[in-house]
Amino acid sequence: MDINPTTLVLVSTGSTLLGVIVTSFFNLRATRMAKESEERTQNKELVVRAAIENWKQGADLIMKSGRGGKLQPLDVYLVHMAATANVIFDPTTTPENIEARFQTVDTLTEIANARATRLAVELRKRHEREERH
Repeated sequence: MDINPTTLVLVSTGSTLLGVIVTSFFNLRATRMAKESEERTQNKELVVRAAIENWKQGADLIMKSGRGGKLQPLDVYLVHMAATANVIFDPTTTPENIEARFQTVDTLTEIANARATRLAVELRKRHEREERH
């Protein structure tokens, strides 16, 4: 079988070009995945920082009021802030559905608050039992 030199050059060039395109596609995909992962990490850090700041402000208000009060645990603030961030940054949020979505945030926050209250009561009871023995 006799191959024309022009055909050989075209096949070789085509193969090389195809290899470059395939490699570039996978490199771009890997870069995009890394960028998305970094964005998710940054968003999580932002939510945690915001929740901590809200929690600190709540503690400051309780202390400054001088009346005492109940400060919710930090995990309640984290649940609330994460759910709020999901509503705010979700592109499907519209003026028509934002109220319902914020009701979901309220429900999640209430569940976290009830859990925190239950755990606090259980912890207090455990300490009381340990003190009696």
